[in-house]
Amino acid sequence: MAIQITSAFLGPCPRMNFLSGNTALKSTESQPVHTDADFAHPQIPFAVVVNVPLITMTPQNGATEFWLGTHNSSGLHIQEDWHGDKAGGEIKSDILESRRKKLPPIQPVISKGSIIIRDLRLWHCGKPNFEGTPRILLAMIHFASWYRNSMRFSTLQI
Repeated sequence: MAIQITSAFLGPCPRMNFLSGNTALKSTESQPVHTDADFAHPQIPFAVVVNVPLITMTPQNGATEFWLGTHNSSGLHIQEDWHGDKAGGEIKSDILESRRKKLPPIQPVISKGSIIIRDLRLWHCGKPNFEGTPRILLAMIHFASWYRNSMRFSTLQI
């Protein structure tokens, strides 16, 4: 189902060049609001993140916070922490607060096994997990077949 959606959004034959997961352990701290597109990128859709929560995500256990519509205003000029030709992804505080006044973020409840698809450019952040149960989320990035992406899978040697 995710491939059908990403194909309709990005064009035929999207490539999955990234597969990972993230776990929110018990904490009281948030990630900074950021975009995963921390490099020079097209201003049109070129990649989407497909997330699958392995437990139901809630504000109490660290559900991701999303800033709807921000994929349209993303770019390197709004990011902090430059490292050569790459930014840190963190959104500048004045831009963040201006956007918060117009349209604040959401932190939805998302059922275990659901599929969340978001534009790679969308602002988001991991939120605190106040519960003891780890919040586990699978993450896959699908890139448009026309986009020249240098990301490649590698194997882990144990």
